Amino acid sequence: MAMETYLFYKELLPFAAMIIVQCTLVGSNILFKSASSRGVSNYVFTVYTYAIATVVTSPFAFIFYRRMRLPRISTSILYKIFYLAMLGVSTIICVYIGLEYSSPTLASAVGNLTSAFTFILAILFRFFFLNEL
Repeated sequence: MAMETYLFYKELLPFAAMIIVQCTLVGSNILFKSASSRGVSNYVFTVYTYAIATVVTSPFAFIFYRRMRLPRISTSILYKIFYLAMLGVSTIICVYIGLEYSSPTLASAVGNLTSAFTFILAILFRFFFLNEL
């Protein structure tokens, strides 16, 4: 029984999470394409997307981190949160503007290239080293 639980958490759960994330991203792209063809603004859809994401993910934060002692919120932490939020919002708005001029299929294909770009940037900034063969 313990081995089955271990295999579930080690192998099946990450795979299921990856499928759920991909389905959510594709669904979001399709919903945006449908909403933008009916006249919904990029900014309005972004606000709705972030509001729904906050409502869905907040309970997980309260459940998993309720016993953890967190550091006090300083101005430095608030600035970092603000900059990350602005980067995320501007990225999503750029994606949605690009999606207006293309198809959800193209947006999903470009979204899958994110890991490749991250790998290339990690090599360029020397966060990851390639061993010579």
